[in-house]
Amino acid sequence: EQEAAANAEAERLRREELARQADRDHRGKVMGEAKAGLLSLELTEADAKRVVLAIVANEIPHVSLRF
Repeated sequence: EQEAAANAEAERLRREELARQADRDHRGKVMGEAKAGLLSLELTEADAKRVVLAIVANEIPHVSLRF
């Protein structure tokens, strides 16, 4: 019984880690696409990255990214 509970807990932790990784991957994709859009406006890559990170950090009023 304890072994089954330990296995279930290990599986739950594994699923949670997979979900966290999927979220990180998705957020990275969305942020990369936003950066690419800013680059198309002829911002430098460094400036585009700073803008995207500022948006994600809620430092720019009324602007957000939906993940």
